[in-house]
Amino acid sequence: MFVFGSVEVPVKEPWHLGFEQRWLQLTACRRRIAYLYDQVDNSTFRYRIYNMVQAIGLTGQDVSAAWFFADEFARLQRLPDVADVLVIVRSKYTDRLNGIASAFRERGKPVFYDVDDLVFDARYANLLIHTLDQDLDHPGVWDFWFAYMGRIGAALQLCDKVIVTNPFLAGQVTELTGKTAAILPNFLNLEQVAVSDELLAAKEAAGFRRNRHYDIAYFSGSPSHRRDLDLVTATIADVLDEFPETRFQLMGFIDVPEQLKSFAARVRYVPFGDFVTLQRRIAEVELNIVPLQNNVFTNCKSELKFFEAAVVGTMTLASRTSTYQSSIADGVDGFLAAPIDWPDSIRTVLALTTGHYRTMVMTAAERCRLRYHPEMFGGSIIATLLGDDRPIVTPEPVLSAVPPA
Repeated sequence: MFVFGSVEVPVKEPWHLGFEQRWLQLTACRRRIAYLYDQVDNSTFRYRIYNMVQAIGLTGQDVSAAWFFADEFARLQRLPDVADVLVIVRSKYTDRLNGIASAFRERGKPVFYDVDDLVFDARYANLLIHTLDQDLDHPGVWDFWFAYMGRIGAALQLCDKVIVTNPFLAGQVTELTGKTAAILPNFLNLEQVAVSDELLAAKEAAGFRRNRHYDIAYFSGSPSHRRDLDLVTATIADVLDEFPETRFQLMGFIDVPEQLKSFAARVRYVPFGDFVTLQRRIAEVELNIVPLQNNVFTNCKSELKFFEAAVVGTMTLASRTSTYQSSIADGVDGFLAAPIDWPDSIRTVLALTTGHYRTMVMTAAERCRLRYHPEMFGGSIIATLLGDDRPIVTPEPVLSAVPPA
């Protein structure tokens, strides 16, 4: 584990704003973008809404944006008159969702659907259920996923255009719907950048000094990644056996594999935390592993596990999926591994000298801080959603613009 100075890490999530505050935020500028999502969370909401809205605000353009939720439909009757564009983010079809999308279209205003996973095409339900290691014998599992994917697909079909995170996922949208999907990648927010800068600076100041342990970590995020972890469990067990200084960390909602329980003293489970604390946890370890099954579903995943580790100066070894191959320069700013390569790849990273390790992770940090900084995306988001030919609403008095509860 890396040893560096203490860094204060804020844990208050910045997106818990009241409806009135968000409505005033939406109506603050001449051109207005409304995001709609089922409910707040620390994954899709953060990447696809909070970060997007923040990036829009950083442009200095006369454009404002805010988010609203499914349980606020009763207060959103005026939204189609007030906003220029609606972005529905990974929401399931409902009659009310259909109604608000129709109201935007009736006014000649575009409706986008933003989706970050292959969850809109029920033809892939069997693949998804297998990939996520669901109970194949439970009828409720099949009922849930077919209903969920069907409703996501129906909501997507309500929209004029689609936004996705990477080219592979865009191809899946086009193949199903015939629609061309715009690509707006996942990226960092300012809070992540600030704490990551501090963490990286502290590691540099300490000369990337380590204690006697070498920590390999898997940051799962959800219990549905057990099959991904199974790809490397035997390799991790062999490494723990061969290298007594190594330890293994698991973070998220996932159980310690049975094969690793004999190494209990060197296997650490870290509960899932807030998105800023996560940056510190990643910064503390030497190697961030991202094993993924190689199929259509996993190739639609974004590269966020790479860039969130890169900006805190931690090495990533990831599976050779489409997105990771396009984001990691193998052997330059990280490593890629085919299933058969994992044992040798982990040993290659363990054998790196401190100087070589530092060179690689600093290369990754510099590239990712620039490439995934929110300031890099605001203009593209606005151009994608508004363009030059979008209608512009006339601003109303701010105080009278908030719908009654």
